[in-house]
Amino acid sequence: MSKNISIGINHHARPSSSIGITSTSSGTISYVSGSSGHSKNKFNILGEVYEHTGYIDGHIAVAISTINVLGKPFWDELKKNGVIFPHEMEQFIEKRITILERDKKIDDIIN
Repeated sequence: MSKNISIGINHHARPSSSIGITSTSSGTISYVSGSSGHSKNKFNILGEVYEHTGYIDGHIAVAISTINVLGKPFWDELKKNGVIFPHEMEQFIEKRITILERDKKIDDIIN
């Protein structure tokens, strides 16, 4: 038994672009596809909007969604396994993680 899930991307040039994920009943992903193009893409990365101009592979959108849920530990695992993000996006993610960790430390000290 498989389930089809569709995740939309905020994509200015092609609003109907999407990523299709098919998973088996055991929950494993068996197929991921995506389309983008050379226009601006908006992503919510760790609570802040990031705009990227140019092609973005559909796998990046799935990775960003997972980073938003699992945070720094997942980001660290992606880097250990050699997953490559566009340079500017990688810098943005690193900056957001640093800010969120700093804010968490401040909250821990105050409380």
